[in-house]
Amino acid sequence: MTKLLKISSQCAIPTFEGLFLESHNTQVMQLLFHFAHRHALTKLRLHSDETLALLDNQMSILDHKLCKFQESSKVFNTQELR
Repeated sequence: MTKLLKISSQCAIPTFEGLFLESHNTQVMQLLFHFAHRHALTKLRLHSDETLALLDNQMSILDHKLCKFQESSKVFNTQELR
């Protein structure tokens, strides 16, 4: 499963690029980048004060981006898959 997650995180940005209208495409691309950045930071085997600060900052940025995306994504008609 970890290998699949690694491959999907590496391929996600080019896969999703241009899939949405520009108003949402930029937000999706930024979210994917910040998720990949956060994933790379969490995969480090040894953390320093600097990497922990980067991770904390990245989590704050990701939180902010997710809140903005939640507001703007209300235009999409979605449903839960079962």
